[in-house]
Amino acid sequence: MVAGGGLLSQIGLSFDDESAGLMPCPICKDETATDHSPFCSRRCADVDLGRWLNGSYAVPSDDPEDTERAMEEAARDASKMH
Repeated sequence: MVAGGGLLSQIGLSFDDESAGLMPCPICKDETATDHSPFCSRRCADVDLGRWLNGSYAVPSDDPEDTERAMEEAARDASKMH
């Protein structure tokens, strides 16, 4: 982790301190903090990461293999519930 760099600098991008706070945190709508941009805090950044990891956020696909795999997973999950 880069000291004082925040999330963007960790991936090699810079963030202008003057633009911090212009966009609200996408999780809680508080003012954005430079150290955690585009979030207001580490907590909100972690909430967002958790949503990606548990599948709450998904990129739609029209690939037939993705559709077939999703249907198989749904069937497996449904059989586990019974």
